[in-house]
Amino acid sequence: MERPYPHVVGLLGSLRPESTTRRALEVALKGAADHGASTALLDLRAFDLPLCVGLDPGYEYPERVDRLRKLVQDADGIILATPE
Repeated sequence: MERPYPHVVGLLGSLRPESTTRRALEVALKGAADHGASTALLDLRAFDLPLCVGLDPGYEYPERVDRLRKLVQDADGIILATPE
């Protein structure tokens, strides 16, 4: 089913809770929302992501990795926000 408006997710890569990177991402998502998009801010700290294990064929990623993948795949647009 096609959405009437785009869905934009913002991926936050800053470790500081009240970082300027977070504030910049919030402004960008508000701009998208002001133009009709639905938005979601995904703080990567909340996903407790594991380090990449390379090409180990037997490794299964935790459910939280699949959850993040699905949220990103379902988006029509992505804003990446990381510190310098």
